[in-house]
Amino acid sequence: MSDGPPAYPRPVPLALPRPSGRQLRRRALRTFRVAGRNFRRLAGRRLLRRSIAEHAYARPLRLTFEELGATYVKFGQLIASSPGLFGDEASNEFRSCLDTGPAVPFDAVRAAVETTLGGPLESAFASFDEIPIGRASIAVVHRATLRDGRTAAVKVLRPGIEDVVATDLRLMEPLLDFLSRQVGVAEAGQLVRMMDGFRQQVAEELDLRNEARAMAHYRDLLTRADLPLVVVPEPYPALSGPRVLAMEFLDGVPIDDLAGIAELGVDPRPLVEQTVRGWFLTAIRYGVFHGDVHAGNLMLLRDGRIAALDWGIVGSSTPTPIASSAVPSRQPSATSRRGTRSRRGCSRFTAPRSAPSAWTRRRWRSSCAA
Repeated sequence: MSDGPPAYPRPVPLALPRPSGRQLRRRALRTFRVAGRNFRRLAGRRLLRRSIAEHAYARPLRLTFEELGATYVKFGQLIASSPGLFGDEASNEFRSCLDTGPAVPFDAVRAAVETTLGGPLESAFASFDEIPIGRASIAVVHRATLRDGRTAAVKVLRPGIEDVVATDLRLMEPLLDFLSRQVGVAEAGQLVRMMDGFRQQVAEELDLRNEARAMAHYRDLLTRADLPLVVVPEPYPALSGPRVLAMEFLDGVPIDDLAGIAELGVDPRPLVEQTVRGWFLTAIRYGVFHGDVHAGNLMLLRDGRIAALDWGIVGSSTPTPIASSAVPSRQPSATSRRGTRSRRGCSRFTAPRSAPSAWTRRRWRSSCAA
């Protein structure tokens, strides 16, 4: 293995817009209506001091997150991929959040791609499927064919997602604090303690150039580590920008599709060995690793290799300064950020500060102030 890889290109968080008072009030009203409808029965049982099963809150919380969409679904993905923190039962309930979200009108997708290209979509793509192959909380993915015949996957941010995320981040903490303290949702209490790291992570994911740089960097590390069975899609920088990421299309089946894997007839032992070796080698030797490893982001390819997808969250074992352009936390930054989730998306959270003070209506109104 050769020495001296290029330095990891640190992600730059997007400077999110400041939501207006009207945006905050409208979103707050919808948020509490949705949460109130889904938690009404359990809140009544708690008020009457009746027994409630340990994870009875998981389903209404998941329904609330999915109905509110966007930033809340991102939090649902965190629960789904963290059984060690939330428990297997709660994490399984949120698995539907790993790949969910409405389709985006193709006119909006075309407009985003053409803005990035600086010209018509047909100038770079011979064909572009209008139906997405993937629909996530903040983006959709479409299959396309380049002019040279290569098949590409094109990731496009949802229209206006920056405004939605900025508004949600202002409202989330008081809502989750209320669900934790007044309704008794243990999962919400855990999420409150993750807010600082979550703000930074989402701000980084909303600039797709961060993901493109991370993919290119990790492809180089895999070459240096001599791990030919592990592959990362090649990004196409000339066709990408802040809101659009064009990359190599990889064909395969998710690693939790046991029937599909059996049909491929691939020996899993060398794949598992190289995947684990690659994760630890790059993490220990170079200090970076995929920060969102779950079944939805690992795919067994038809040629026998394994692909690591979705590089929006990359973990780093080295401390980095916090960019001032991220959405500011209402907590003191110097203390609350130490020990929280790594700004590069480390997959483990700790609670460096105590839970926020009890939720009050005055605090919620202050969050909605213009």
